Amino acid sequence: MNLKTIKSYLDLRAKLAKENQALECYQADINFHVAIAEACGNSLLKEIYKIASKHVLKTYESSHNNNTDSFIASQKIHTDLYLYIEKRDSDHAALTAQKIVERQY
Repeated sequence: MNLKTIKSYLDLRAKLAKENQALECYQADINFHVAIAEACGNSLLKEIYKIASKHVLKTYESSHNNNTDSFIASQKIHTDLYLYIEKRDSDHAALTAQKIVERQY
């Protein structure tokens, strides 16, 4: 598992969100999640996420009006997800990922 890659996208996501660089922030968020899928070693999951990410990016662009406020608000839960992965706590990582998908933060 490449924790450095995952962490680099997490940090980039935070930096770009603070700078309100929306499209770049959206892409960093997608890269964060794709890096997690790659780390799982499941090539099908990775490909599904890459395809889904294209649609997610279009949704971000149209629904967030090039604003990064929701990314700033969700940075803590994304950090929590990374920390659970780092600790190899799959139960909490899965629960946290589900909360991200359901936007419970």
